[in-house]
Amino acid sequence: MFLVAIVVLFATIGWRLFDLQINDHDALVARGVDQRLRTIVLAAERGVIFDRNGNELAVSIPQYTVWADPKFVVDDLGWASLLSPILGVPADALQARLAQDDKRFVYLARQVDETTMQQVRDLGIQASGIGIVPESKRFYPQGQLAASIIGRTDIDNQGVAGLEYQYDEQLTGVPGEIVVERDQDGREIPQSNRSYTPPQRGDDLVTTIDRGLQYNVDQVLLDAMPVLGAQAISIIVMDLANGDIVAMSTVLSPAAQTSGTTAAAEAPADAPASANGEVAPEAGSAAAAPGVPRPAGPTDRNRSITDAYEPGSIMKIVPLAGALEEGRVDPQEIFEVPDRYVYLPLSKKYIKVFRDHDPHPTLPMRPADIMRVSSNIGTIKMAEALGDAELYRYINEFGLADRTGVDYPGEEDGLLLDFERWSKTTLPTNAIGQGIATTPLQMLNAYATIARCGEVMAPRFVMATIDADGDRHDIAPDDPRRVVSEQTAALVNDMLVGVVESGTGVNAAVNGYTVAGKTGTALKVLEDGTYGTDDEATHRYRSSFVGFLPAEAPRLAAIVVVDEPSFENRYASVAAAPLFATVMSYAVRDIKVAPPPPGTRPCGGAAGAAFTAVPTPGSDGTSLPATDAATTVPDPRDAQPDVIAPLPPAPPPRVDSVDPVPVALPLTEPATGAVPGEAPGATPLPAPATPVVPAPVAEPVPAPTDGSGTVEPTPPTPPPPPSTTGTPSTTGTPSDPPSGAPPSSGPDPPAPVATAGPAP
Repeated sequence: MFLVAIVVLFATIGWRLFDLQINDHDALVARGVDQRLRTIVLAAERGVIFDRNGNELAVSIPQYTVWADPKFVVDDLGWASLLSPILGVPADALQARLAQDDKRFVYLARQVDETTMQQVRDLGIQASGIGIVPESKRFYPQGQLAASIIGRTDIDNQGVAGLEYQYDEQLTGVPGEIVVERDQDGREIPQSNRSYTPPQRGDDLVTTIDRGLQYNVDQVLLDAMPVLGAQAISIIVMDLANGDIVAMSTVLSPAAQTSGTTAAAEAPADAPASANGEVAPEAGSAAAAPGVPRPAGPTDRNRSITDAYEPGSIMKIVPLAGALEEGRVDPQEIFEVPDRYVYLPLSKKYIKVFRDHDPHPTLPMRPADIMRVSSNIGTIKMAEALGDAELYRYINEFGLADRTGVDYPGEEDGLLLDFERWSKTTLPTNAIGQGIATTPLQMLNAYATIARCGEVMAPRFVMATIDADGDRHDIAPDDPRRVVSEQTAALVNDMLVGVVESGTGVNAAVNGYTVAGKTGTALKVLEDGTYGTDDEATHRYRSSFVGFLPAEAPRLAAIVVVDEPSFENRYASVAAAPLFATVMSYAVRDIKVAPPPPGTRPCGGAAGAAFTAVPTPGSDGTSLPATDAATTVPDPRDAQPDVIAPLPPAPPPRVDSVDPVPVALPLTEPATGAVPGEAPGATPLPAPATPVVPAPVAEPVPAPTDGSGTVEPTPPTPPPPPSTTGTPSTTGTPSDPPSGAPPSSGPDPPAPVATAGPAP
């Protein structure tokens, strides 16, 4: 019996040995190797981000990370006490991490400098379970310059905003690794297996940003902010040759700084490590002093790309260009333009009255005059000639309802009502830039289309990459797409020149250059979805100027958007146009744009002599300049009946109106009937070292036609006192609709995009 037991025992042992040596051999060997080998991942150096001239905007600096394997740390409290004063981390926090015996890797400190690393090494950590690995840290040599464009990385050097996020894969590179063999006490085994795979550095980016121009734009906006009393001011400058964005800046007021972030501001770099041992990088936009305007930082949304707004009169190039392109309007055609336009209502509840900014008799105007004085009624007449379907198509063709395709994360679409939902008044509303929303970048790209002789292309921030071997790889711009013909673009170009030479945009002039552009002042949608009440104090505005130069051979285009300027600075001719002139005066120097030779014509002379600006005849047969036509005559509405507009084809009536009538907006000062504006003349060319800050102009000046919330005054002659019976007022006038109807949409804008029903 005993012998049988011995045989069974040895047979069992033999079988178990066979099982371990043969059946489980591979698994056991792998487990043993896993217990001995340690793999340390080596992060690749992140690529550098340069501006267009080779200046560094983002770089990676070698740093070190201190880590531990808690299983091999014998004295948790002792090591925590030694490391705490060196790493700047509380001893109890370090001890808690070192006591996590169920983990084989914990961070003690991230991205410390070489001095700190050497102090840790001097403690004799070789057999302690504590180690050091090289790691890089992202630095921004230019500080907050272009921070909202460049973006930022997280503690692991992964892009989380801006270009750092958009091009994260190219910048990151390929990680490497070190594999070492250690004994049961955690010590490296001499002459054991050890392998090293070097990391592959990420590609560098060459951006389109011009560092010098970006700095000047920031300074101009910072100086202008307290003068204009705005919530935010945004500027984009584009190189028309290839769609390169050479500068893009938004300056935020203290109030705007608390409501426009995409992520919470991070702790400073020397802050104590968090619970997982990760120390946050430098603070982004939160570094500025509280209560002070500052440029948008990496934690702020980039409003020029992410925020759609109702643009106002700068939209008027779309119906103009479309009508010229389709042959529905001739450049020399004369329109009979009244000062207000009544759309017959579906019911009294939805009556619509569109007005020019100031009262005037019915005047003959050519398209150039309509643009120069920014006449709403003239623009609506051209849009009617184009038609609903074609206006809708051209809004889309110009890219105002879609993303531009810019290489930047978070771009928003424009907001355009589906054509199937257009009502009787959507055409006039959209034609003058209300009831539709677009981003500043999309609107700038529409004007760039005119400047490029009718072709649109995607804007961009990156022009080239540089690989680890130092070879540069240029990125070709997107192929352009034609929107309108060269002749149409040249005609619109000429008319925009007239706006700056003698119309609402005179303060956008740049010495030595011919500027083409357009002003736009629009009411801003309030939190309740309306434009405010009859009380002007409830109204807020966005003022814009967009244009390009030299008009004869365009090279640079820019847009200025002033969000909620003070009431006295609300007009684009005061708020936005002077900023355009100042910034473009810097830009032509930085980008080295020379004025074209005399006789140069846009688009290779495609328009030739087909267009010649002429004065607008007055109602008495005399010559009356268009810029004075709206303000040098008595209010004709006291003696003349309403002018009823012919109705364009419209879809069947609907229960819910997509164009509710907003509250009345008086566009004259109650006391004098005058509106503040700018003095005539161009902004002088500033010296490069001293940014020129536009100042508000106190004296009253006339305002040319531009109603429905798009209001732009033009110099030089003050208007007469308002009529006691026909001028808009804060309490309503005899020119208002019959009793029971909403107030006239005269100088008020139609409904905001977000509203889908009758206004309260």
